[in-house]
Amino acid sequence: MKTICAMQPYLFPYLPYFQLAKEVETFWVLDDVQFIRRGWMNRNRILLNGNPHQVTFPLAKAPRDALVCDMRLADQFQEAMGRLERTVEHAYGSTIGYSRVKELLEPLKNPASDSFLDVTLHCLQACFEILGLSTKLRLSSELNLSTELRGQDRIVEICQSVNATRYVNPIGGQSLYDAEAFAEKGIELFFLKGALAPYPQVGCSEFQPGLSILDVFAHLKPNEISLMMDSYELITKGNQPVCNEPRPPETCRVLS
Repeated sequence: MKTICAMQPYLFPYLPYFQLAKEVETFWVLDDVQFIRRGWMNRNRILLNGNPHQVTFPLAKAPRDALVCDMRLADQFQEAMGRLERTVEHAYGSTIGYSRVKELLEPLKNPASDSFLDVTLHCLQACFEILGLSTKLRLSSELNLSTELRGQDRIVEICQSVNATRYVNPIGGQSLYDAEAFAEKGIELFFLKGALAPYPQVGCSEFQPGLSILDVFAHLKPNEISLMMDSYELITKGNQPVCNEPRPPETCRVLS
């Protein structure tokens, strides 16, 4: 049984992105698909003065149909990262995990490449290491798939190309995929529903969910982060919880 997922690359995405990585053997990064403008690949939110605050990693202008692998950092990227560093210090300077967050951002002040993809992969790998994930990051462009393949057809083809028998997608994609279409190719389809359990946030009286993984790293100890990583459920198209292997019903992956 071989389990994979396929997602666009994001800079410091929220916790369920990494829960998805924990559930699979190989995480296929979709680098040969169109970059989503005004999306979240190069944007995120941190907690500033008790409120969600959007941060942007500026990219150079590119054609509307540019692929993820074609995107480059903007000329003012380093300047923007200097401002971000100061914002993050103001936001998380008093937290137990600030040094960890600062260390993650340090390479962005002088990136070794102007490739958005290279920088994002470096940051994702650094987060994987902190979270203790051994999941392999691979690029979908390695598979040389037809450029005509879109949506579900592309995902099914990725699965077949690498002999995957299980595919896991974030819960938000339930309406996009047909379990029968996967089953016809011998692939089981599952959806991961992350549980964003509240945790203490500095200067915040009401928990703000769905922020960047940087917020988790800032506020929680390693053992607490480990517990958070296990707080998700794997479901089928019909919203039924799934056990990954034979075990008592009460220990099925429904750990919210």
